[in-house]
Amino acid sequence: MIVLSFVLLSEAYLRRSQNCEFYKFRICQAKQVRLKQQLWQKQLQLEFLINPGSVSEAVEYNLGMNTDIKK
Repeated sequence: MIVLSFVLLSEAYLRRSQNCEFYKFRICQAKQVRLKQQLWQKQLQLEFLINPGSVSEAVEYNLGMNTDIKK
């Protein structure tokens, strides 16, 4: 009877440990997905900044703002 109790308690402990580790694993996966999305957004922002067309738009916009101030 003692052996059976020990086996059942051990099984419950291992199952709980497995659930905790699976939970930690899923949290890490979710963080990884979120970080990849943030990286993609930053890459898109960087590509927009170094795109020659966007640079000329920014220059024109800044020149337009400067001429508005002088008027």
